[in-house]
Amino acid sequence: MSAKKNNISFGLFALAIVFLFNPNLAIIDPLPDFIGYILLSVALTKVTFLSETLYDAKRAFERMVIIDVGKVISIFWIFGMDAISERNTSLLLWSFIFGVLEIAFAIPAFVKLFDGLAYLGNFYPNTSIHGGADLKRKRSKKRSYTDSAKIFTVFFVISKAVLSFLPEIASLGESTYDETSRLFNMYRYIGVLRGFCILPIFIVGALWLFTLVRYFVRISKDRELIGALNDAYSQKQLTKCGAFVIKDVKIAGFFMVIAAVFSIDFNLDGINVLPDIIVVIALGISLFYFSKTAKFNKLFSIITFVLFAIFTLFEDYVRYYFAYNFYYNAIEKNGKAFAFYLVTVIAVAIEGALLVLIYVAMAKAVRSVVSEHTGYVLGKEIESDAEKTQILAVQKRLNKNFSVLADVAILVALSETFVSLYGAFYAFLNKNFGWMSLIGIILGLLLIGMTVKAVSELKEAVQTKYMLE
Repeated sequence: MSAKKNNISFGLFALAIVFLFNPNLAIIDPLPDFIGYILLSVALTKVTFLSETLYDAKRAFERMVIIDVGKVISIFWIFGMDAISERNTSLLLWSFIFGVLEIAFAIPAFVKLFDGLAYLGNFYPNTSIHGGADLKRKRSKKRSYTDSAKIFTVFFVISKAVLSFLPEIASLGESTYDETSRLFNMYRYIGVLRGFCILPIFIVGALWLFTLVRYFVRISKDRELIGALNDAYSQKQLTKCGAFVIKDVKIAGFFMVIAAVFSIDFNLDGINVLPDIIVVIALGISLFYFSKTAKFNKLFSIITFVLFAIFTLFEDYVRYYFAYNFYYNAIEKNGKAFAFYLVTVIAVAIEGALLVLIYVAMAKAVRSVVSEHTGYVLGKEIESDAEKTQILAVQKRLNKNFSVLADVAILVALSETFVSLYGAFYAFLNKNFGWMSLIGIILGLLLIGMTVKAVSELKEAVQTKYMLE
């Protein structure tokens, strides 16, 4: 590995803060927070080897990714409602739920982050973490840079959650409002109420952004600290190849699960509210991290992935085009609508076939990981044929898990193609075929469950091999 790759950097922390500072409009977030939490998790990858508290912070931010992705998904469900009153009440409910979740999970995550950085500041020479907190500073009882950043962050997280939820309370009076009564309908002024709440949190967020970016830039420029951390990282981790294998397998597995989640199609008016482009990105990241550890045909995988990305974008485009320009009943009456829908069906079929090929490539990559990085515990000699037999059985099960994933991917692709193809005859048969999408959802949930199982067992097997390293 080159020295450049081995260097610990804090620049990614500053970039992550950019995605977190902006206020939310109820549960609508212009700069998705989950991107910021992903960046924080990635930024913590190397320094977690130097502090157990930072490792806990990384796990906590990974949980925040899941929570915030759930918030994004709920947006499509809320605005898919026909009744405006139900939509407003749902905004209130979900704003409150996700506000509470953010306070409950984001605050401990940030506290662990700053406590972990303070731990590094106690053991490595620096002028940036504690702000040169020597005896003179202790006598003056001034807070260190890290303590100030932690307190400000807790205040910001609470303020952002509360002020995002507060205006939506006005919807409680909307349903009971009567023109003949003297009740005052606050929801008439929901725009003003939201504005009053967004403005202060935007100001607080801008100040928090400036403070945190300055804090991490200061750490990045602390050459003495960065040099000491790089030396410690080189001594503790660069001699341990297993740590990097475990890290790569964990990241690859995490994004495989993300891809499985977003592979489910939730169609509203013919448009998938879970964009397939997220599947493309997640599978691309997963393949990249598997390629760092496994030996497989990378050229075939790259070509397949590029074609998959192209047809995914094309399929999304034709779906949107059809939804905005035609309707299912027009398939019978309009030759252009019928032809264009058949193009959509073909695109869905090709996209599904390429998805299956990607899962096949994943299965081959995993076979390489299983054969090279599972089975024998590093530093421990095999003592008996029975133990060898047991290890071979474990490896066979791990390989089978990912082979089954490829089989389930085939069923998912076939179901999506069948639903799309059946839709082309909707007008002729004059029957509702929407219920058939439930088959795809059930298969999608099966794919998620099998992915979680396969990834969890693979990670456990890799960690077992290198546990004595």
